[in-house]
Amino acid sequence: MKSIIYIFAFVALPSLALSQSAIVSSTEAHWVGDSLFSSPYPPAFSELDSVVMPKAINRQDPPFPKAAREQQLDGDVVVNLWVDKNGKPLRASIAQTSNTVFNQPSLAAAMKWTFTPATRKGMPIEITLTIPFRFRLKTVQ
Repeated sequence: MKSIIYIFAFVALPSLALSQSAIVSSTEAHWVGDSLFSSPYPPAFSELDSVVMPKAINRQDPPFPKAAREQQLDGDVVVNLWVDKNGKPLRASIAQTSNTVFNQPSLAAAMKWTFTPATRKGMPIEITLTIPFRFRLKTVQ
C-alpha cells in the first residue's frame, strides 16, 4: 500500500486590510482616511477600485508533518500573511485550523512566499493576505 501526499496551496486571497494602520476584519469594511476599519456595510466599489492586489511570485508548499502522516490525518489551515511594500512577508498568523499539527509547517511555508507589491493609486502599500493550505493524504491500493 503506497501513500500519496497532497498539499494544496491556493492563490493568496485579500483579507481587505489595505494599509499599515488597518484593522483586519471580515470582508465587510470601508475606508476612513488612509485606513480600513470594520463596518457592518460592504465597501463602496469606488473606494477600493484603485487597489491592485499582489500576485504570488514564489510559493512554498509546506511539508506534510510526519506525525500527521503516521496517524493518517488530513487538515486545512488558513494563514493571515502581512506583506510589506516590496512584496515580502512581514509576519504570519493562524486564522483557522482543523488540526494544530499542520500550523507550524503552514506558517513557515507562508513566510517563504514572495509577491509583486500591492498598490493603491499607483503607490506600493502593505497588505494582509489570506492563504489557505490543504493537507490531504490519499492511499493508493
